[in-house]
Amino acid sequence: MKIAEQEKWPPSRAEQVMEVEAALLRQYADPNLKEPPADLMKRGGAYYSTLATQLLNAHYNDLGEVHVVNVPQGGAVPGYPEDWVMEMPCTVARSGITPLPAPPLNAACMGLIAQVKAYELLTVDAAFMAITTPLSAMLAT
Repeated sequence: MKIAEQEKWPPSRAEQVMEVEAALLRQYADPNLKEPPADLMKRGGAYYSTLATQLLNAHYNDLGEVHVVNVPQGGAVPGYPEDWVMEMPCTVARSGITPLPAPPLNAACMGLIAQVKAYELLTVDAAFMAITTPLSAMLAT
């Protein structure tokens, strides 16, 4: 019954984006295309290409610029496992992406970050069908 009800729901944002992307790919296949397709504005993510290009430029041209990216923190944030991926300022150069050291966080921030990370890790486990994990992930919120 629930699946039948869900089929009546409007498409999710992800489903809408997938439809737009499929239409865009069909349009981009046209060798005579001279202007960006109008559907491109439906895609969203404005300015993402600018940020991505700046990041690639910093890497390729060895600029050593600071960009905020998701990386394994590698010990840059005291008190957390080094393999935790965190969104943080990093130096970007040809040699790679290096997280900038962060000062120790206060107890309130440490607890909040640990709780959110636990939810993220449990959600990933749930996606890979660990039977007891979905409930654990919900309880972690």
